[in-house]
Amino acid sequence: MNIINNINIFIDIIDIITNIIGTFNTFITIIIIIIIKFVLLLLFFFINIITIIIGIINNIIIIIININNIIKIIIIIIMSIIFFFKLLMLFLIFLKFLILLIFIHKILLMLLITLLLLFILTLLLYMF
Repeated sequence: MNIINNINIFIDIIDIITNIIGTFNTFITIIIIIIIKFVLLLLFFFINIITIIIGIINNIIIIIININNIIKIIIIIIMSIIFFFKLLMLFLIFLKFLILLIFIHKILLMLLITLLLLFILTLLLYMF
């Protein structure tokens, strides 16, 4: 009876040891799962932060490109206005020369008429 009692005590000790090892194994598994979940959460958090930073950089680049295009459009508008005023200036210079030509033409025509009249008068004088 003593041997059976000793075997039962030995089986109980082995059972307690296996329960302790099982509990310790479960505890280690739970800790490993918590660590893996924490690492995955940190990984996803940093991936989200990196994607947000990349998105912000992308938006800044798009804004810079749009500002560059707006500056180009403003420069084109200013150059068009300058070109328009240069054309207007050339047109006014052309009008000035046209008016001068008209006046010079009238003056030359008047001189021609006076010369012609003088010529006719001299002819008349020589005839009589």
